Amino acid sequence: MKKLLFLLFLTATVSAQYPKIVEVEEWTSENPSMWLEMVNDWSKIEAEETGYQTFVLQVMEGNKLYLCRGYDSMEELVKNGNERWGDNGNNGWQNRTYEKWITKYSDENTFDVIKANKVMSHIYVFWPDLSYIPENADLTKMKYRRHINIDIHQGENSWNKFVEQTKKAVANDKKLKNDYVRIAYSPMFGGIANSEFLFIAMDETRAKYFENLEKRTSKRNNDSDWKQMQQNNLASFVKEENIMSQN
Repeated sequence: MKKLLFLLFLTATVSAQYPKIVEVEEWTSENPSMWLEMVNDWSKIEAEETGYQTFVLQVMEGNKLYLCRGYDSMEELVKNGNERWGDNGNNGWQNRTYEKWITKYSDENTFDVIKANKVMSHIYVFWPDLSYIPENADLTKMKYRRHINIDIHQGENSWNKFVEQTKKAVANDKKLKNDYVRIAYSPMFGGIANSEFLFIAMDETRAKYFENLEKRTSKRNNDSDWKQMQQNNLASFVKEENIMSQN
């Protein structure tokens, strides 16, 4: 059975640390702290029922969270989806999870208070070649994420050009020995703000992220290769979110 915690924190090899496929449910609530507690409880029970990675990411500003499921392949995602409701619609893992979860939240007024709303669903695919993970990175401490949603500029072969440019940027950061973690995903379905890539920069805290960002920006700005790449920027940030992992 797969570990219940998000593999970002636990496995040894870089390629195994991140789910290849991530299914995301985007939720809001009028009582975000209570809803966060409830979804955290749900994710733990669901992971026990399914054996797949289930984890919660909290948006630090506002009233939004993401309930996420990680898979090693599309086959696993499809299999888990098929088993959600079971043979007759009520004996799958969804109902088994609900029956255990609702015992803690049986007060009929609970759902009137939280007023939870599912905004939409997304499915993301991991891009290891566009990710940057130094060998000495201690991922167990990195609870903060900066979610950077990217829109690729229109133009001939712009997607492939952006991918190649990002690979060069990763290689340049390795040359500069920049010390940070950034993982890359692209939406197969959905995507926040209709973005075409999601870059997730990680650090221990929000303050530490910006402190280290200033350091690596200074190194980049003094590097001729980096300056040349920035003269032909192929994408723009469309939305950034501050996220805390709850697992």
